[in-house]
Amino acid sequence: MVDMVSPDEKVDIRLGDYRIPSFAPLTPALRNLGFAEGRLYNPRNVAQEMVANYRPGWVFADVYGQSRFSGACSQLRLKSMERETPVHQNGLNQTTTAGQVLYSCESNSGPEVAYVLAETQFDRALRGVDLTTDPVDGKEREVLSTGTTHWINGLDQIIDSPTAPGGNVRKLPTKP
Repeated sequence: MVDMVSPDEKVDIRLGDYRIPSFAPLTPALRNLGFAEGRLYNPRNVAQEMVANYRPGWVFADVYGQSRFSGACSQLRLKSMERETPVHQNGLNQTTTAGQVLYSCESNSGPEVAYVLAETQFDRALRGVDLTTDPVDGKEREVLSTGTTHWINGLDQIIDSPTAPGGNVRKLPTKP
């Protein structure tokens, strides 16, 4: 973590934050074991992680911003939330998302502005989804992993079946 504060203390720039815990995704398996968001998880007694649902970069930026700035602001108002192009590339079976949020803040020293840029990365296998590409329009879709072939019909409905479930469907190939 790097925290830089201007001499007049009007600007504070933070890169990273050691207070953000490691997260364990709330998978169906953890749910079945009784875990819920916010509970601590200690896999194989190696590291302690906070159980949480995955949040894309722009949502994580907002959750972090509310936590980070609410104590310094009597009124914290979200002005904008935007998706951004991630700095880091997607990896094998991984999706990287990014986003930024901008807040207005009423503090003891008057009106201020708060800004957060965040990037999150997640493995599709842990989320239980497959990335597919429609051979007709090239559109990528994340669909629930079921262990069988994904098909799409003319109404954009996803059907999972080992064989074509009738006419007017096309196979959605799964990307590695």
